[in-house]
Amino acid sequence: MKLVSLEETKTPLQETSFPIKQEVLDEMTKIMHDNHGIGLAAPQVGYLQRFFIYDLGKGHRGVCCNPKLYLRKQRRYYWAKEGCLTVPGQEFMVKRLNTIRLRGFNQDGQPFDWVCIGKLAQVLQHEMMHLEGKCIADGQEIVNERDAAKE
Repeated sequence: MKLVSLEETKTPLQETSFPIKQEVLDEMTKIMHDNHGIGLAAPQVGYLQRFFIYDLGKGHRGVCCNPKLYLRKQRRYYWAKEGCLTVPGQEFMVKRLNTIRLRGFNQDGQPFDWVCIGKLAQVLQHEMMHLEGKCIADGQEIVNERDAAKE
């Protein structure tokens, strides 16, 4: 398993089946950490399934499978500098929502429903873009409202 090119990340994805093999998650985690990342979507390493991992440190890590993003009624945006493992060595100024709601499943198929703020919301939005075949290198700054459901 390795990081793939930007064009290879834009292939249509399948819903993830459960459970996800621990070896896959371990290898993705190693790639993410070896490249100093805090998130990695399955399409970035050639898996054409709807899941991603994240690790913000201090126990803030997880797996999100078949996630669906919900936009809050009250939306506040901010600008942040981000990198992306798909385009190493580059940074982009991106517009992000401060608060999001994400529903999905963990690696074992157990459902979750989170309201996320700040850095966690930022990382989840970034990885959700990869699941939609988008990348900040394409000028995709924010999660498009067409890609998200309303609360």
